[in-house]
Amino acid sequence: MKKKTVNNFKLFMYEPFELLSEKEVMQIKENYDDPEKGYMIPHMPMQVHEVLIYHKVIVDPGITGSGKESTWISEKDWVYAAQVFCNEPIADNETWKLHIDGIDTLADIYWNGKRIAQNEDVFLPIEADISEIVNNANFLIIHVHSSHNKLKQIEIPDRYLGKEMPKQAMLRVFFRGYDDYLGYPPYLTRVGVYDDIWLEHGEQGIHFVDISVQTLRKIGTESQDIKESVLGRVCVNTEFLSDLAAECNLFLSCGLYDDNKCIASREISVKSLNAEIILEVENPKLWNVIHKGAPFLYQLKITLKSGEGMIDEVRKKIGFRCLEKKGDMDFVINGLPLKLWGANMAPLDNKTGCYQKERAEKIVKMAVEGNMNCLRIWGGGDRLPDSFYDMCDEAGILLWQDFFHDYSMYPEEARFRELCRKEAEYQVRRLRHHPSVLLWCGSNESIMCRDFSNPGRECIGYGIYEEDYRQICKKWDPQRYYHLSSPSGGSYANDPLEGDTHSYTSTWFVPGGEYPVFLTENMRSFPPAYHSMERMVGKEKLWPPFYTGQMIKGNIFPWPETWRPFTSADSWKKISEVEQFYDGNDPESMIYRFQGSVGRYMTKCVGRYRRGRKYEERKDNIRRCKGHLWWKINTSAPHIYSGLLDYYMEPSLPYFALKRAYQPFQLFFSIDDYIGLWAVNDTIKEIRGNVFIKLFNIKKNYPIAFTKTSFSVMPDQSLFIMDLNQFQQFPMNESILYAVAVDEGGNILTEIIDFADIERHMEFPDCKLSLSWENEMLVIETDSFARNIVLQAEEKGDYFGWEFSDNYFDLLPGEIKKVKIKGNHKMGRIHAKAYYSTQETVTILEPFT
Repeated sequence: MKKKTVNNFKLFMYEPFELLSEKEVMQIKENYDDPEKGYMIPHMPMQVHEVLIYHKVIVDPGITGSGKESTWISEKDWVYAAQVFCNEPIADNETWKLHIDGIDTLADIYWNGKRIAQNEDVFLPIEADISEIVNNANFLIIHVHSSHNKLKQIEIPDRYLGKEMPKQAMLRVFFRGYDDYLGYPPYLTRVGVYDDIWLEHGEQGIHFVDISVQTLRKIGTESQDIKESVLGRVCVNTEFLSDLAAECNLFLSCGLYDDNKCIASREISVKSLNAEIILEVENPKLWNVIHKGAPFLYQLKITLKSGEGMIDEVRKKIGFRCLEKKGDMDFVINGLPLKLWGANMAPLDNKTGCYQKERAEKIVKMAVEGNMNCLRIWGGGDRLPDSFYDMCDEAGILLWQDFFHDYSMYPEEARFRELCRKEAEYQVRRLRHHPSVLLWCGSNESIMCRDFSNPGRECIGYGIYEEDYRQICKKWDPQRYYHLSSPSGGSYANDPLEGDTHSYTSTWFVPGGEYPVFLTENMRSFPPAYHSMERMVGKEKLWPPFYTGQMIKGNIFPWPETWRPFTSADSWKKISEVEQFYDGNDPESMIYRFQGSVGRYMTKCVGRYRRGRKYEERKDNIRRCKGHLWWKINTSAPHIYSGLLDYYMEPSLPYFALKRAYQPFQLFFSIDDYIGLWAVNDTIKEIRGNVFIKLFNIKKNYPIAFTKTSFSVMPDQSLFIMDLNQFQQFPMNESILYAVAVDEGGNILTEIIDFADIERHMEFPDCKLSLSWENEMLVIETDSFARNIVLQAEEKGDYFGWEFSDNYFDLLPGEIKKVKIKGNHKMGRIHAKAYYSTQETVTILEPFT
């Protein structure tokens, strides 16, 4: 089989029209050769906004943060045209196929003037047989229609009126391209080709269909003792590019390799257009999620041979693992209990559906470094390529995979449901061999939106999730858990006491929200770091004249009016407890007020979720919460909402707060009527050692109380270590709680700093930091308590692209903090300053030899 990528495209704009006539095809050909007409596309894939940015027709919305200046683009039709030359002779018995892996959205495709395909689903690829019309010189046209023009023509059926169903829900388009929820107000509707276009041809060749991987537990007996073993089973389904010639003797072989050593193989004689090979492996090495073991992968090689040698070959990486759901959102992997800590993944960039490899790699890297073991591929997001799932396989990250439905009800017409079924089957069969895929989920908030908008009434589209998707998953991937919708599972869709919940407790009262079973979304909104805000909003708009920063009667908006165009979805209502922090009277203090309050919220709530029970239940061996996923890890536009990484991929204070809260072994204080210290162990080993606790007075600058005890925490255990009643009463607004756990060899395992009062009541000292270098690590010390040490680095004024192993941390005198500095820069100036201090310390980073 041979492949040829189609690249040399030119883009043309048209007023909306229907099918191309022969005359119009000829006109497009003439325009293609005219250098004064259209826009040459420098590489493919590129969507229309990207092409126009390249040619400086529009300003990059990623700079302005606005979609207003480019709304006209979605009102037009756009034509991609390309000359396609086939240099080798075209044999009569060859099969030729055109593949277009992704178009957004409504499009007609023409090959040499003949309409060969129609696209009406952004999530489905196109495959068209062009064997009868291919020549040495060909002309390809992709006519992308204006979806907004189509929406104007749509009439919502009477029975859907009054329901939560916007017009874009009637089409299989990228749902969030029609509002500003992810940024770019008032909207930015993507248009055009977002994935590869290629030709496939040959007399014979493997067309990869799918692979399924099963890992089965077997119970047997050996010498009268019960013994458990594992059977790994791989089922490979293939089809062939063209009809099999009767005289052609073809063999399909399948081999499974561990370090290039074949551990299982099989060969069959090909007798039909479709083939299936099953390989079985006794007790294979198992793939494991991060913090539970190594994510071991095998290489699967599928080869098509004839008497003359190899014709074609396909390679895939696969993994075996036993992943079971034992109870309500309670998962077990390879016999080990599994709690899921992570975040949701939004689209990489809301202005394009083209896969951005570097951004995806940074997100997965920051998830791993942030102690996450799970990412949710959100139902309002994009279809991601196989390479993304390969990356998560290799990293040991599990993926909660939604089907593509967002907050809306969806129509139940036969054609719409048929498209949804095709999408689901394509996704499941494409991805089911990836060990990183945790589960399939029918939709995002499609049932919950009924409860909010039409409580007690019919949920339009329910059959898509309950019948269609459930049946497809049962047929093609029966081992994986299927979840109806997120959230769902309780007496109402968002019931925290059963199934999963989306926690918006900043705006809603939710019974049982303190100890939910599983949080698939939890959020508080906050602006990004100062240097990102300055780049996004503009220095002159960061703090308008006469703005005081106060929330007063008649002005409940919590930040400057000039920030409002960069936020959406009433995010100003979804803030954390900023009233517990000092008022902001400049941009830096205002940003800290919001980020600091979210960091504080994370320390409290994630600690509560991870320990899973109240102080009064400290003797019980329970953990109510099985997982927590923050909304969201990344930001899809210059936008103020809840992304741990901003649009420029800079991590925030909440990112580092969550990173510390997600440490597999961690200490937490519970501060209520009593103060308790807890340890949570999500590793695979028992952890033993001693914990030292001190009560530090920030005015006296020394500990006023001290205690210690030994501990032993089993895997998957939340252990109440001790209460601090022996400290009796103490001045809350002067006191810091500090605990450090050390192993039996005296090595620090983890530490926690907290306080019992609100920050607004505390008067932190003006500390002085000292910086030094040790084994390529930055060493930080302080002469008095340092609240929220911020590390910032710059090289010739460039503050972006630096990476710190920790940041925005507290530090006590006598303790040492070591931080690894990585990123795009090899040299520069490192600035360190505690938030409440007037003193900044600077050191020089130079290349290490």
